[in-house]
Amino acid sequence: MHTLGFMHEQQRADRDYFVKIDESNIEGASRVNFHNEKGYKLNTDPTSEPYIYAMEPIQ
Repeated sequence: MHTLGFMHEQQRADRDYFVKIDESNIEGASRVNFHNEKGYKLNTDPTSEPYIYAMEPIQ
């Protein structure tokens, strides 16, 4: 789904309306995966990084 420009479901700006995240069960290094992304814009530009490599031949 990242290739299509989507983020993780647990990071959606509206996730708090639907689920409650118990952060005491999240290990320290994994907390970044649960930050709520307010104002996230779907990226549908296939030429943006890091996927540009798939469109250009390696020389």
